[in-house]
Amino acid sequence: ATGEEVYYEGSSADPYLLVCNSAESPDCYVTITDTMDGEEFTMYWYPKLDEYLYVEQPRNTEAASGALDISPYNEILLAYYEDMQANGDWEIPAKADLENTAWSWDGYTEGGNYYEYRVTFHADTADVKWNPGYGETTEYTDAQWEYKEDGVCVLTMDFGEFAGVRKYNLLIDWEESRMYIAADATEKELTWDTEPQYRFLLLDQKDGAQPMDLIGTWERTQTEVDGYTEESPAGEVMIRITGTTESDLRIDYEDTQSAYRSFDDRAIFIMPGEDFMGVGEVEWIGQINFTGESANDSYMLTLVDGELIMRHIFTVDGTPCASYETFRRLN
Repeated sequence: ATGEEVYYEGSSADPYLLVCNSAESPDCYVTITDTMDGEEFTMYWYPKLDEYLYVEQPRNTEAASGALDISPYNEILLAYYEDMQANGDWEIPAKADLENTAWSWDGYTEGGNYYEYRVTFHADTADVKWNPGYGETTEYTDAQWEYKEDGVCVLTMDFGEFAGVRKYNLLIDWEESRMYIAADATEKELTWDTEPQYRFLLLDQKDGAQPMDLIGTWERTQTEVDGYTEESPAGEVMIRITGTTESDLRIDYEDTQSAYRSFDDRAIFIMPGEDFMGVGEVEWIGQINFTGESANDSYMLTLVDGELIMRHIFTVDGTPCASYETFRRLN
């Protein structure tokens, strides 16, 4: 049907079933007019799932309607969980599978705002970054988490004053590096919440390299300055890193064409990660105890996908600049 049509008119309280197109954004819009205490009021309803995957509620001009949502969300989610396992690609992870992994999900809300969710699991705690697409980004560290598996994986996370204790059901498709994380459907009845019923998180594909993996000999393959990339001849610039612990890592940097840029036996100080040179969040960075030609210069490095990346920040005529050097391991 098209346009505005009357589908039901009466004074009884009999229920009726409305079936409309099942696309993600259905084009059915319902206006309900009724009277209460002798006064006429109008409800407006766009029958679809909201951004949290619950049934969109009818509303009037004042506030939410308080309509009764009888959708069996628990049964739906548990059936979905069983179907995914039966598919063969999804499996229940062991606790050890989650430890030392990071997962994220981002995109844009219907209003065009960027959102991001990220969780990093340690042995018994987790760090969470939470940006719902409005308001401020929240980061919660050292959230205690527990794991239980009895046909359904139940992950319990204690966010303290941030969001309290929350429970989730998990499945992982290791082939596609995806995690299905849903509101726990094994206990209390699910009703509308400030989180979607489920999400699909992607495994952070960083290789898990640690600072001690820096030790060895590295050959520069390219440099990048102001978006311009240039390949480096073999053997032109070399790095050698030595040490027995993270606290005593030392670096030699040899530039055979520009000897003034070379330096020897400088300490590397390992620090927590940051958003590093356009590759996203890294777990750690190493600051080199060397300033170069200016006291304002700084050198930092990290490992990304098996390559050593060095960032050099300097100034030209008072303007901050940065160069990025990529090295491959020789031994």
